[in-house]
Amino acid sequence: MTNDPNNKKRQAYVARHVGQKILIGDSIVVRVSKIEGKRVIVYVETPGDIVIQRPSKEEDRKDRDFDPSNSTTEEKKK
Repeated sequence: MTNDPNNKKRQAYVARHVGQKILIGDSIVVRVSKIEGKRVIVYVETPGDIVIQRPSKEEDRKDRDFDPSNSTTEEKKK
């Protein structure tokens, strides 16, 4: 991802069961590995030149508190 302000982000809310996959582009695979209560463990497979990073605790908290069912259509488009 670039820091270009004109670079639009895409979001998708996808329900998957354990073992099911989500494909991102041609080369990224996200698979639901395990569900433990409210915690979901995912497996992410990427090409070697893509770095996988965890967000900071503050960013993670914001994501966890976000409820897509309460957002407006405009927020979902961002």
